[in-house]
Parts: sequence; C-alpha cells; structure tokens
Amino acid sequence: MQLHSRALVDMHKCRFRMWRYQFDMLVDALRQALEPQTDFARQCAINSSGSWVRAELKIAATLRVLAGGSYLDAADLYAVSASSFHRNTFWPTVLAICNCKHCFLDNVHFPFEDHQKLKKHEASFLKFQKHFPGTVAAGDGCAFRIKRPHTDEVEGDVQSSYTRKYAWAYGFILFCDGDLNIMSVEATHVASTNDAGMYASSDVHNAIFNDKRLPQWAHVVLDEAFGCTDQELVAWAQGKKKALSTEKDAFNYFLSKQRQSVERVFGVMVNRFGILWRQMSFSFDRYKLILVALCRFDLLLYAFLLTDINYEIIRCQVAQLYQSGQRNRSARKEV
Repeated sequence: MQLHSRALVDMHKCRFRMWRYQFDMLVDALRQALEPQTDFARQCAINSSGSWVRAELKIAATLRVLAGGSYLDAADLYAVSASSFHRNTFWPTVLAICNCKHCFLDNVHFPFEDHQKLKKHEASFLKFQKHFPGTVAAGDGCAFRIKRPHTDEVEGDVQSSYTRKYAWAYGFILFCDGDLNIMSVEATHVASTNDAGMYASSDVHNAIFNDKRLPQWAHVVLDEAFGCTDQELVAWAQGKKKALSTEKDAFNYFLSKQRQSVERVFGVMVNRFGILWRQMSFSFDRYKLILVALCRFDLLLYAFLLTDINYEIIRCQVAQLYQSGQRNRSARKEV
C-alpha cells in the first residue's frame, strides 16, 4: 500500500491514465464488489492467505495491465500472486467494471428517444461543421489483434477470426459523438465479416432502421462501406474512371469532417491503453469484457465533467507533482 500511495502522488496520471480523484471515485464504486463484505468472508481470506487484497491494489494492478504493463510486473509491484493474478485480481476487477451500475461507469448509451441528449450530441458536431445539421453520431468498424483462437472456443470456425488487416483479430462496431464520447460498442460477428455485415445485425441499426426509434430530424454518418438510408448517411463512392460531381464531392467533404470523430476515438484509445499495442492472449469469450471495460474507461477519462471542486483537486495534485519534482532536482544537485 505504501508503494501504491507513493505512485499516486508522483506519477498517477502516467501510470493509471487517470487523476487521483478519479481513481478514488473508482475505488469507492467497486470496493463492495472486490472486497469481502462479511466477517465470515474476511476470515476465510485471512485463513487462506493471511489477509485479503484491498480494492485499491486490485484496481491499480488492473489499470497497469490495461495501460500496457506486464501482469508479472503488476503482481510484483502490488504484492499479489502472479500465478493467480488473472483469476483473482484482473478478471474480477474487469467484471466489476463491466457490471457496475454507477452513473460515471455505466456510461455507454445511445439515447435514441431522448431528444435533449440527442441535441447535445448534434451540437458536438455543429461546433466544427455547421453545414451538416442533424448528425448525432458517427460510426465505423474496427478490430484489435488477438492470438489464434482455439477450435473449442469458436465452435471449430477458427479461420473466420482471420482478417487481411490485423491477422487474427476481434472486430466491433463503435459509435461516438463529435466530442469523442462513446455512445455504443457492439461485437456482433467474427472479425472477417465486413463492416456492413456486422452493422446490419447490430442493435443500433435495428433501432434506427426497423424500430424507427431515432427522431426524423436526426441521422448517423458512416463511410461508403455501409448501406445508405434516410437516417444512415454514407459517402458517395468514387468510380475508377469517372470523377464525382462537384455536389457529391462537397457532400463527401462535409460528411467526412463529421465522420472523422470515430477515427479519432480509435486513435485515442490505442494511444491511451497499451494493452491494444500488441496481440492479446486471453480466452475468446473474454475479449468482449476487455472491449467494454476500455470503452467505459475511455468515456470516464475523456468526458468526465470537471466541477469547480474537481478543478481545485487537480490544481492541488499538480502543485504536489511540482513540489515533488523540485525536491528530486534538489536531491540530484546535492549528490
């Protein structure tokens, strides 16, 4: 716990991808799910290993792995068992994150019938593109690299997880607004399925095209790989020999300025979470949990509303970091 506390003061944002006050809120929200809550459960943990692992240590170790660290280093740093790290620390924490109903973690929602929230999402696009009103979300497909799945994990259909871009991969469809707030993420098909096929069976397409839940004035923007409808707008495809007309080219320009938001989300997530930098090696059914946890964290870290109190907390933390740096520099000069 002393090592953890010192890390929080010195390099918290770098180590865990979040400020200290956000970490504390996360611990308060997940403590009940991660620590034994009855005397009997606590006594069982004490009899088994001498004590129970605190929620702070489980969350810190999990965040280090999601940020790109090795589970062996995280286990050594936070004094948890390396042999049972994934079973007793990592996956319980990821499950707690995915199942948490607290408002700041249960945050990935597409507000189909909430006109007020849809107007806010529309305003996020109008800030940088006023000639294309009505856009409430931008969507696209993506994937992250995984190890070759075992035959038993995918009912014998191993080759369907192989793609031309990422080799073995886990594919998904993601929607966000102009402020990079993630609104929906779904993994409906294997990664070898094209974006249009994956989107055709998604909840977002079903709600927009079949159930007509999106208001008439609103629409989403997609790239030319998807099908075009009245409320699902895509760019004009350019032929090999014939150039697009001026009107179609202008339409594509305005649409792409809004659709690029989803591409920026992919870039932000890859830059923020080092676990996406390399091939993942988990059971195939666990990748969806990783995906949901990363999206919840990304929205928590990027779109957290900073009140005056939170600004003051951050100001104090920055002052502590500055003072710590001054002390370190003075110590080096003395040496």
